Amino acid sequence: ARLAHIQSQQYADCTGQRLRFFSTSAIGFSEIISPIFKTNSVRIQFNFPLSPETYHDNSVAGSILGCCNSKYPTIAEFSKKLNTLYGAGIYSESGRNVDTQYICTYMNTIDDKFALEGEKLFDDTLDVNFDCIFSPETENGEFENSIFSFKKKDAVDSLEAEINDKRNYALIKASQIAYRGEISHLKEYSEKEGIEKVTPESAYKKYQDVLKNSQIEVFYVGAEPNPELKEKIKSVFSYERNVPVCNYRSFSPLKPEPEYVTERMKNVLQSKMVMVFKSENTDFFAMYVLNAIFGGSTTSKLFSNVREKMSLCYYCASRYNQGKGSLIVDSGIEEQNIEKAETEILRQFENIKNGDFTDDEINSAVLFLVNAYNSITDSAGSLIAWYLKQITDGGEILSPAETAERIKAVTRERIIEVAKSFTLDTVYVLTAEKEDIPA
Repeated sequence: ARLAHIQSQQYADCTGQRLRFFSTSAIGFSEIISPIFKTNSVRIQFNFPLSPETYHDNSVAGSILGCCNSKYPTIAEFSKKLNTLYGAGIYSESGRNVDTQYICTYMNTIDDKFALEGEKLFDDTLDVNFDCIFSPETENGEFENSIFSFKKKDAVDSLEAEINDKRNYALIKASQIAYRGEISHLKEYSEKEGIEKVTPESAYKKYQDVLKNSQIEVFYVGAEPNPELKEKIKSVFSYERNVPVCNYRSFSPLKPEPEYVTERMKNVLQSKMVMVFKSENTDFFAMYVLNAIFGGSTTSKLFSNVREKMSLCYYCASRYNQGKGSLIVDSGIEEQNIEKAETEILRQFENIKNGDFTDDEINSAVLFLVNAYNSITDSAGSLIAWYLKQITDGGEILSPAETAERIKAVTRERIIEVAKSFTLDTVYVLTAEKEDIPA
């Protein structure tokens, strides 16, 4: 069914906000209303299956949308227009969520009631945003070359600079090893050779495919409802589209044995070790608490013991990837401490599996998470990110406050159960070349 109408799917409350979710099979529209906001924000996101054949083109195309359009074809003209709208902002990005890639635009502007001359700031900014989406600056059926070349060079420069951030580089390499053979091993902008093959024509063609073949999620955050926006969304997206199936959860299969990879590189002053554990357990609330106890907070076992008490690492932290069912530990260490650190990290995890953690550790982890959830309602961007993840996960849509209550209900037994479900899959080490190691 096309956008003949938008039906109410769910109504919910969350601290200080009123939320409504509307959807058809083709589009989702979410409205978050709160008097605390003095600005209006809109995020329009196109979701589509991640593919190595289209990934680089879509990545570059996504970066172009937020800097110009056919009416304001240069960055200078575009910025000048936004300045006349009281410094409104329009941005764009591309990214991925498990096996799904997305392109989105994000706009924000102060509420019209603060305009000195009664200007329609929201409507004018929205029109500029729609032009970015549907009428980007082109020539001869492809992206205009100067802006395309600028954004493509920026992508290449970002990739080349990536190696300088050794912690992030190690995380990327460990993920590629852990998820080898899965579509998820693709990283942002992937390989340099892939970007260099992108042309103005190929990027524009792939972007036109995105407009015609994607799931669309639209979020509006403001102080007051905006019924006209819903009608405009229905109108601009009323053209023929196909709606693909997007996969936002893809648990990674466990290797028969843990895979160990060591990479030596010049000018590595601090070795990096990344350990990837995998599980298919879906008790996600218990997973969040487990991660906070293990290495996801400043009161965690990894921080308190491996880093502080034993001084084996400069940093040692864990993060949980819900979409892949992975728990990832990354650490910065001296090369001579790599084996000791690995042993101690595994020992701390075994302690949790054996129930060797206190009620105080549980309470500290829960308090850490609840405080983080409480801060989500402070900004439009964090609220959009929160509910976008809830919607794409396809499960129950909970407010931050409701999630905090679920976190408080997690028991010791559930924490132990989810901890026992994890098995070590990958250990990646980045360290100095032999001649670079101090005598």
